[in-house]
Amino acid sequence: MYNMEELKKQKLLTREEAAFYLGICLASLNKVIHAPDFPALVRIGARRVFINRERLDAWIDENTGR
Repeated sequence: MYNMEELKKQKLLTREEAAFYLGICLASLNKVIHAPDFPALVRIGARRVFINRERLDAWIDENTGR
């Protein structure tokens, strides 16, 4: 099992948390994270995928012109 407190310290979000953070559905987030230039994806183990919040924010800023 993953220590969620440790993941929060590392600023890693689950896919569900990232979707909520962005205000989009999980299906839309899956399209975003499969973009070839998406740098925020972090894989831990074979099946667990997390998103680095700081890299996600930077990617959003670059791709939305904020």
